Amino acid sequence: MTQALQESITIDYHKRFFQDNVYIPKPLIRKMKGIKIVVGEKNENILFKDSIDEQTAYQLVDQYMLAQFTSVIPNDFNVIFKEKLKEKGITGKTGIIYQHNGIPQYSDNDSISPNSAFRTHIKMLDMKNTISVQGWVDYSWKTIPQMVYVVFFSRQSFRICQSQTR
Repeated sequence: MTQALQESITIDYHKRFFQDNVYIPKPLIRKMKGIKIVVGEKNENILFKDSIDEQTAYQLVDQYMLAQFTSVIPNDFNVIFKEKLKEKGITGKTGIIYQHNGIPQYSDNDSISPNSAFRTHIKMLDMKNTISVQGWVDYSWKTIPQMVYVVFFSRQSFRICQSQTR
């Protein structure tokens, strides 16, 4: 689920940034400790706790700036999230909780997620930690054994392939 959420964040970001001309660049190798942004007439230096790759740094800045003009639309984000989960064999009702400056917005205007829903961790999207997203999915208990079965046998087949190549 966490990987599906991260993939959804990347796709949504590129859709908003490039207005539906989706482009997902390859990661840049350089690392950055900080970045300088200009908001209106104000210059601001943002320092990161650890050095991060250049692409991630620019995406954090872009997410911050995009939120001012074209924020995440929870329903659109939920469609992407649901699609990514389906690719991983996870089906069920899904939802997104998006927060900007502490104000939550919910996909389908549904502020109540089922008690049985599995939730991702809250993922901060920007460099100032003002924007976050969290996904949830309410799938049946039958999905869990299926996922365990798929993961177990995919690992077993990987081990068999490894032993045959030695």
